[in-house]
Formats: sequence, structure tokens, C-alpha cells
Amino acid sequence: PQYFDKYHPFLNTVTQLGIDVFSIRYSWSRENSWLLSVNQATKNINDALNFVHWGKGISIFDNTEILFNYDKIFLLWFSFWGLPTIFSNHFPDVQKVLCCPFVNYPIHIDWWGENLSITFDFLLKWYNNLYTFEKEWIIKELQTINYDSSDKKSQYILISGKYDTVIPTNEIERFLQNYSIKDKHNLEIGHSINLPQTLLFEIFQN
Repeated sequence: PQYFDKYHPFLNTVTQLGIDVFSIRYSWSRENSWLLSVNQATKNINDALNFVHWGKGISIFDNTEILFNYDKIFLLWFSFWGLPTIFSNHFPDVQKVLCCPFVNYPIHIDWWGENLSITFDFLLKWYNNLYTFEKEWIIKELQTINYDSSDKKSQYILISGKYDTVIPTNEIERFLQNYSIKDKHNLEIGHSINLPQTLLFEIFQN
């Protein structure tokens, strides 16, 4: 999980294309009562998509109404958030883009992906002001997910890293076999969302 703010280098690229960027405020952030889970993350993503489709909102800074139009919505997620993305609702006007995604817990474990128990311990220790969750509970959830209920109607754009030591190649290959792929890019990168500007232009301008 990445803390995404206005200073992230990704924003410097997409704003050059005149794209409006919406970053979700998840319901398990410290000031809320929910715990981190795939199910709750999926609900947050669906709520955000419904909000964008609505086309307007209220600024909490000055309580003014904000209106926005769109031709297409890109749902771009990185790493762990690939899993709730594939379980989020299918919309014909939403292009799902996955970057170095975690998408299958059993395969992730069987092929020596990043040890999530250690990752969760790290988050609890160093990011306890951002995330609230119970490690044992979320690992149990990951072990019991029904992958057959995921979104297999959407066509995905998949970005993977040749030097990614977090997501096993077998996890990516299984995803390619089981889901409809519009385009795929295997880049000479590690586990990162800092993508080449030319690739982002290609994705968002098509």
C-alpha cells in the first residue's frame, strides 16, 4: 500500500494530459472505524466510481460545488490494490489498469511472493497512523476469497516489472490466462508505479 498525495511523481505526468485524478480516502484510515479488508477496499472503489459517474461533488475546503465531465474513466491500481480492483464492479466506460498487481493469494504464496505477514507487521509498526487492521483477520480473508466472483467482463491493461521481486511471475501468468487482456507491458522495472511518461501517454490517450 502506497500513500498517494499531490507530490507523487505520477501526478506530474498525468496532469500534463489534462486528466482529473481522484485518490480514494479509504474507510480504514485512522480516523474511521473500519478495518482494512479486500471487501471494504472493493466497496470504497465502487463508491468512488459511482461518485465520478455522478459528475459533481462538494469541496470540503470552501463548501462549493465542483462539476466535472469525462469521456472515459481509468481505474489504475498498484500492488496490493490489484485484488480489490478485479473484484470491483464492471462498467463499460471504465478501463482497469493494473501495475505490478497482487491478484491471487494462493499462487502468491506457492511461488514465494512477498511475505505478507512481514509486510503487515511493517505497516502496523511504521504506518499505524494511516492504516487500521488486524493481520490475522485479513490473511484469513485472503485465504478464503472466491476468485470466481471477480470481474471477468472487463478488459484489463496489465503492467508488470521484469525485476519485480514482490509479485511472482506465475501470479502474473495465471492472471493473463484467466482474464481478458486488452494490452500488456512487461517493463524493465522493479515493483514500482513510477512508469515511463511515454507509456502513460499511450494508455491515457487511447
